[in-house]
Amino acid sequence: MSHSIEVEDEPSSENQPFIKPKNEFFRATQSPMDFLHNNRLGSLLMFALKWGMTVFGYIMISIAMVLFTLLIIFYFFAITPLVSYNNYIYATLVLVGIFLAFNLMFNYIQCIRTPPGAPTQEWLDEVEGKIDELRRAGSSIPGKQFSKYCNRCEQAKPARAHHCHICDKCVLRMDHHCPWVNNCIGYNNHRYFILFLFYLWTSAIHVCIVLSLVSLDKVWYNEEIWYQWGTWLAFVNILSGSMAVTMTGFFGWHVYLLLTNQTTIEFQFNKFKVVTAKRSGKSSLNEYDVGMRSNVEQLFGTIDRWIFMFLPSITPPPLSGCEYPTLSNYSRIEV
Repeated sequence: MSHSIEVEDEPSSENQPFIKPKNEFFRATQSPMDFLHNNRLGSLLMFALKWGMTVFGYIMISIAMVLFTLLIIFYFFAITPLVSYNNYIYATLVLVGIFLAFNLMFNYIQCIRTPPGAPTQEWLDEVEGKIDELRRAGSSIPGKQFSKYCNRCEQAKPARAHHCHICDKCVLRMDHHCPWVNNCIGYNNHRYFILFLFYLWTSAIHVCIVLSLVSLDKVWYNEEIWYQWGTWLAFVNILSGSMAVTMTGFFGWHVYLLLTNQTTIEFQFNKFKVVTAKRSGKSSLNEYDVGMRSNVEQLFGTIDRWIFMFLPSITPPPLSGCEYPTLSNYSRIEV
């Protein structure tokens, strides 16, 4: 895929006079965040926000790790013996528990430790000669290999990248900043985030079904363990049920974004474009939606068998994160 940059023609001096400001770095547009960074009070507020969210993120990670660890221990030492009336049932529950627990923790830790992705030096070198044009352009053109300029980083910014004001860096294909992992969800760790949601949702359903069957007296269970841990078992049942309902919506939302090749940020822009286009009697398409299979493969790599995409992997995604196939230049990803 070629690293081409398209920019709009500069406004002619006859129709739209262009006056270059005296400051060294020309900024075609200034967002509210830029305004905050450019004054003392705003900079202080952004500094407090950045470090406050960082500390808050470490607290949220600690809470999540403690909860996951306690629930995993409770599963193996209370729930599993509760309904294991023979060795086959016990072995099945233990194996299912190990599989779910390992994948849950693996993907959660990978979300935390994997950088979401930043513009590569190779890509920055290729667009270096276009910097002045990119500053003037000010905004990206959907569906084209076009970059806008990041005022905060003072460098080119690839299509679909956004500047995170908490991480204070540009993030490739940024979805959102997640306090539960104290990290941005971007191109390089988005698949870990989706799999983390999947295994959290699956684990909650599994525990809820097992404990619900016991509560409804539909399966044999150890009455001694039930009377000993009854209150905690009921609490975990309610907790897992609530989590399963909540995660159905949240996980389902991110599956929809995955299949349509959108991020949470892009969905908002695309929705606005659709509404605007309808008012003028036109239609608007998401240029990055090149088919469900290819959309998924952009994050998970080539899929020979769908089951493999749910297994642990540390293989990086197939693209650089700086350029993506579009409807106008689409070709099958080769990994």
